[in-house]
Parts: sequence; structure tokens; C-alpha cells
Amino acid sequence: MAQVVDGLIGLPVAISGFFVIPPVTGDKGNFYLSREDIQHLFKRTEQSSEQTHNKFNLKFIWSVLTSWQLWLFCLLFSAEQIAEYAASFQSIVLQSQGYSVYQCNNLPTIQSGVKAVATLAAGVLIELKGKRFEVYLLICAIWITGLAILVKYDVARIAQFIGYALTGVCSPFGSSFHYWYETWFGNGGITSLWGLCPSLV
Repeated sequence: MAQVVDGLIGLPVAISGFFVIPPVTGDKGNFYLSREDIQHLFKRTEQSSEQTHNKFNLKFIWSVLTSWQLWLFCLLFSAEQIAEYAASFQSIVLQSQGYSVYQCNNLPTIQSGVKAVATLAAGVLIELKGKRFEVYLLICAIWITGLAILVKYDVARIAQFIGYALTGVCSPFGSSFHYWYETWFGNGGITSLWGLCPSLV
């Protein structure tokens, strides 16, 4: 059954990619990109493919460990994980409040919708403002609000659902903050080492 679902999801994406993705040669455009647009995309790809080779030694590791961005990242990533961890108990809370098994399995899925909307909204804000860190601070403020409502357990049921839904704004974290430190350093080696930080946290 899983293979059937994967096929139903993957085949339309693969077929649409045949028409949407620009041709490799760049000799002609498609229905929404001109030849000049495609040449510009190839030029940007070549620039982003340039990598700086770093020597993996103690000096390199020390430069990462002493950077303020690393510790800020760990702090904010911990805040995200706390919100995610608290929200993971929603099914148990609903069960203790007398909801049916069907409701306990389906009501928490509201957070998936919030995550989708939050990711799209964060992307639009980042494009409009040209800044990522400010958007992440807004995400943190919404997290804290949702988490505060969940901590204050004896609230109205509707407030409880709102608090749970608000903790779902965590989804833009990866795309916003990870890319922020990548552009800050502009260094592939340091960025790769930073990729291990979430596992350590």
C-alpha cells in the first residue's frame, strides 16, 4: 500500500517536472522562463557551486565552537524542540479529557495544516523583507504564546486547541535559520559542521 501511495504522489511530480524544469542545454525557454532567464539561472548555479576547501584541524573546529552563531543556534533550536516535545502529548491529553480514539488520532492533525501555512507565510515574509532572523524571532514569539497556553492547563477547550495549533509554526525553522547561518559564514566546511549541531543538541 505504501508503494501505491508513493507512486500516486511521486508520478505527478515527475511528470510535471518534465514540463516545468528548464532544459539542461539552456538553448530555449519554456512556458514561463525565457532563454535569458535560464542563462541567468545557470550562471547563479555555477557561482553557488564554488566551494572553499578547509583543512579539518583543531583551529577549524575551534573557530566553529567559539562563534556566537553556534550558541545562538543551539539556544533557538532547543526552544523549538521544547515546543515540539510539549505538543507531542496532545493525543494523551485528549484521551484524558474523554475524547474518542478517532478524535485523539485526528484532532492533533490540525498542527500539520498550521505547519504548511506557517512555512508558506514565512517564505513570503522572508522574500518581502529580505531578512530571515527577524522572521525567526516572530516564529519564536508565536511558539512561546502557544506553549504558554498549553502550560496553563485549566483553560477553555478552544484555547487549548489554539495553543496546540500555534506550536505548529515551528516548521519554517529549518529553512529560515539554517540558511541564515549558511549565508552568514559563506563557507561550505563550517556549514557542514554546523549540520551536526541539531544531533548534539
